[in-house]
Amino acid sequence: MATQEQIEQMLVEQQRQMTSVTNQLTGLTSAVYTQSVAQIVKNFDGEPKQYKDWIKAIEKYRTLTRLGDGDIPRVAYQSCTGPVGDFIRRYLAEKEEAREDPSLVELKPSLTRRFAEINDQHQAFAILRKTKQKHNESVQLYSERLLNLAEDAYPQAGARPVVEQQMMNVFLTGCILTI
Repeated sequence: MATQEQIEQMLVEQQRQMTSVTNQLTGLTSAVYTQSVAQIVKNFDGEPKQYKDWIKAIEKYRTLTRLGDGDIPRVAYQSCTGPVGDFIRRYLAEKEEAREDPSLVELKPSLTRRFAEINDQHQAFAILRKTKQKHNESVQLYSERLLNLAEDAYPQAGARPVVEQQMMNVFLTGCILTI
């Protein structure tokens, strides 16, 4: 029969082993997480034409993995280089210093102002009004392009009927009619 001291030593050893297994699983989880980010989200180096695709890939990753809003800035940091990485690193450091959680909702507008091709509503609306259907483009793809631009031009579409009427006018004006 084991003594009280032997039982305590066995429990301490078992606790140490469990801690070791937990640390190994954490490392494995981090490695898998890193690999999955790299497969879905391509690196972004600050090229404005690539910004929107990069943000969409990050949002897709968030949907697929069900990560919280606080984890997404780290995904963005992992998937960028150069000045974008420097900017996000400073943002994360500020949040850590202030003991606040990072948030994509807070970070995204700053990233958009600095790195997006279309960085304000007026510019997006001007581009939206000039957008025409391409010759070999289906009506469905054309309408999808318009909807993407409309998201930039009307981020909080409060006046829904007015926005819908403007979108209809832009769509009809830019649509190639083949009879």
